[in-house]
Amino acid sequence: MKNIFKIHKESIEKKKSIIGNGIDYCSYEMKLIDYFIGYIGGFIICFTGVQVFFERVILSLVLGFSLGFAAINIYRKYLIINRQKKLLLQFKDFLESLSASYSAGKNTQNAFKDAHKDMIELHGDNSNIASELEIIELGIENGFNIEELLNNFAYRSSVDDIKSFADVFESGSRTGSNMKTIISQAKDIINDKIEIEMEINTIIVQKKTELYIMLAMPFMIILALNTLGDSTFSALVPINVIIRIFVFIVISIAFLVGKRITDIKV
Repeated sequence: MKNIFKIHKESIEKKKSIIGNGIDYCSYEMKLIDYFIGYIGGFIICFTGVQVFFERVILSLVLGFSLGFAAINIYRKYLIINRQKKLLLQFKDFLESLSASYSAGKNTQNAFKDAHKDMIELHGDNSNIASELEIIELGIENGFNIEELLNNFAYRSSVDDIKSFADVFESGSRTGSNMKTIISQAKDIINDKIEIEMEINTIIVQKKTELYIMLAMPFMIILALNTLGDSTFSALVPINVIIRIFVFIVISIAFLVGKRITDIKV
């Protein structure tokens, strides 16, 4: 039993930076406003859906208040994924700057410093990529090698493209290869991969939008029937309640299945 608790504790332990205050991009410390947005969003969606189907305010409020808490975790996951996507786009710009510095004849340390300055100008001093490059510079000043710092950044990011670059950079440094060529080739390959991923993500977003529209249609139809339809359908007699419960369950299952299908990790 003691081992079980130990394993659980380790599984939720944050990934730490070698030096400085590096971010664990797999976790997200939510602010009060984030909790509010997640809860209110879940409450509104749940309340509206239940109210449209069953026209019972008390039931809608109870379910809305209850399921609003579940929406907080969903919103947290959304924030984590969104932050990783932004980091990847910033990393793409970093590769362009780093490759340009190597092409200009800069050594590795100066190339990273120049890239840091470029990222501050492009994305701001508080951007994630600028903060990570600042950590790398701080690490170099304190005797850590760049390969170790890059690997730690890749580990905390949990982004495959950043991990790939860190592995290539470490391999090139250890073998004494031409870093200008390696960085340029790695930049081209990773950039092409990122662009393909972005195109695929665009298609996935379109399909998700279509899914949400199709799932919203039954609610719109029932709302119209409740408002304009005949009294036979609008009355919550046992047969109508059973039909509505069945339709509500089918829509919920369709949402879960559709979300699983469209949640493709590229």
